[in-house]
Amino acid sequence: MRNLWSVESSWRAAPILVPSGRPKMDEVYRECGVILKRMVEKRESVRNLVFKSRCRRKNILMRLCCQVYPKRQLLNSQLKVLRNICYNNFFIEEPVISIVLLYEYFFGCGNRCSYLYRTNILKNIRYVEKLRPSIEAGKKTVQHFTQIPRYARVNTLIRDTADIVHYLESLGMTLIPPGNTERHLKAISVLEKWQFTLDLDVADLLIFAPGMDLHDDNLLQTGQLILQDKSSCLPVICLELEPGTTVLDICAAPGNKTSHIASVMNNKGKIISVDNHKDRVMTLRMRLESFKVTCCEVIEQDFLKFKDYDPIFENVTHVLLDPPCSGSGIVNRIDFSNDDAIDENRLKRLSNLQAMMLKKALSQTSVTRCVYSTCSIHEEENEAVVEEVLKTFGDQFDLEEALPGWTHRGLDKYKFGSMCVRCSPEEDMTNGFFVAVFRRRDPNEVFELREKMEMKH
Repeated sequence: MRNLWSVESSWRAAPILVPSGRPKMDEVYRECGVILKRMVEKRESVRNLVFKSRCRRKNILMRLCCQVYPKRQLLNSQLKVLRNICYNNFFIEEPVISIVLLYEYFFGCGNRCSYLYRTNILKNIRYVEKLRPSIEAGKKTVQHFTQIPRYARVNTLIRDTADIVHYLESLGMTLIPPGNTERHLKAISVLEKWQFTLDLDVADLLIFAPGMDLHDDNLLQTGQLILQDKSSCLPVICLELEPGTTVLDICAAPGNKTSHIASVMNNKGKIISVDNHKDRVMTLRMRLESFKVTCCEVIEQDFLKFKDYDPIFENVTHVLLDPPCSGSGIVNRIDFSNDDAIDENRLKRLSNLQAMMLKKALSQTSVTRCVYSTCSIHEEENEAVVEEVLKTFGDQFDLEEALPGWTHRGLDKYKFGSMCVRCSPEEDMTNGFFVAVFRRRDPNEVFELREKMEMKH
């Protein structure tokens, strides 16, 4: 197999590894600048803007936007200094693109296959270097984000995990054998750049050091590896799927969980993926095709607008609902919701929407198992939603203990808190996350419960 990595020196002395033969970065730099500008002007989230972008390299675009944004003020102040000291010789049509280039020079990957824009740096290199003391001093005032490992799930629809491990080792990477849970967490926390390990809880999940940049590797470009946080894999595990199952995947885009479902079932069965956002549905379809998912039907529609007993869902037994949420659990999130105080009204609206969607999912008579998850840390979107839904469906569904071996549980102020799973970067080295599992009661059990309720009244 051809080695896809070659050594290329950066603007700085230290060499970096980049995939050989990859296209120029100019398009990514330009699009990153456009997105940063729109975020400031329209107060729109980076996630939506990247999805809307025509740039094909969305993974690296997302990462670059997330890295540049928290340093934008520092870099903008230094850009003004640079233009003064080099008498405006440093010129690019949009200042935000200059900010992106300065980020790459001082913080990023340096000389990344950019031929058009890097000229502006190279021809003014002696002036650019004069900014270094101020940049170094400014680092202390820039917000530092929590570091969590980089997770990548092997897409077993395309390639076996053992083959991927062998390929990574052929590139000079070292596999650190996983031990018990305590040793495993310690090993993950000290992973070095060219080391990786396998996760103990999620099959086919690889773990890399936090700073490891995998975006341009051929494994990602061909869908063999999928960047997916460990916490995001847990809902699919909780579904306890078998090949041949019919699964309803609500709010499915961008498709990481959908792909995971298909992998677990080995494309045997049926997935009905529902999402009501046109751009996200387009992305979902493209990604599922690249991931070789063949058992999925994608429907572009608001889930709440389906009939109560729609024949489309008559054979569905398992449901995964990961509804719109605040995203407050996402590490390094750069939505404007983090810049401002938490909007209680917004949380209330989200909570109401989440409860409505969960009730709609549980009302499908064929459903025997439903997993509810969010990437939120807020009680209003997690335990409070579960409590509200149990008031209506508690006689038909009970909460099953999700992932019994997982030590981080739901809030103990709720009687059912220990049945739910929570994740956090501090305890679990993942994004903040919440999972609850609803299991339909046996018909005889339902009958007995209703009899008891009637006797009480």
